[in-house]
Amino acid sequence: MIASATMALYTEDRYKSEVWSPDNGDGTYTNPVINADYSDPDVCVGASGHDYYMTASSFQCVPGLPILHSKDLVNWEIINYALGNLYEGDCKLLEHFSKPQHGAGVWAPSIRYHDGWYYIYWGDPDFGVYMVKTQDPAGQWEKPVCVIRGKGYIDTTPLWDDDGRCYMMNGWAMRSKSPYGPYEHKIVLAQGKTSINGPHQGGYIRNTAKIGSCTSKIRRHTLDIDWIRVTK
Repeated sequence: MIASATMALYTEDRYKSEVWSPDNGDGTYTNPVINADYSDPDVCVGASGHDYYMTASSFQCVPGLPILHSKDLVNWEIINYALGNLYEGDCKLLEHFSKPQHGAGVWAPSIRYHDGWYYIYWGDPDFGVYMVKTQDPAGQWEKPVCVIRGKGYIDTTPLWDDDGRCYMMNGWAMRSKSPYGPYEHKIVLAQGKTSINGPHQGGYIRNTAKIGSCTSKIRRHTLDIDWIRVTK
């Protein structure tokens, strides 16, 4: 997993891996920040403003949705899993995933903090969009809820607007000045003639907490409401 950032690191004691440490100890770091396979990572700023939480795709594996914590976006520690099973509370899906389903399940989750709650949304391309939530990322997460049923939903992300409304995006990268469109397609990063296909999904953090103003990217290679489609 690769990080890009411009920031002043904490000087206080913080978790530091004994297996692989990207922290050079002088306010700089060396990529990768996590020397392991964390596909499609996403990051959010917690309630304190200087605690960061990460999750990643776990596909058919359980426990799923790893929860990692960091104070500086460089040193990360696993503190929990948001999913104990796929999918707890749904007998049919539990039976489905009792057999090998390689590459199925949790795809490209998105973790967000909003109004006292931490939410993780993910698209299961076979069954729909699911959500789990908690008020303590290190504590118990609620059972998964299917908020949109259907096939083909991937890479879902909730967006809370300044007016309190929540929108759900999924699939392809497009842009618009309004959630209602019109949307346009724009290539901002192309593979070109290289053999490298990436980067893919990742997290984008903008923060003005104690560590000073920073913009960081972490990348690799619900509210209980009814969702309605606002564009076709």
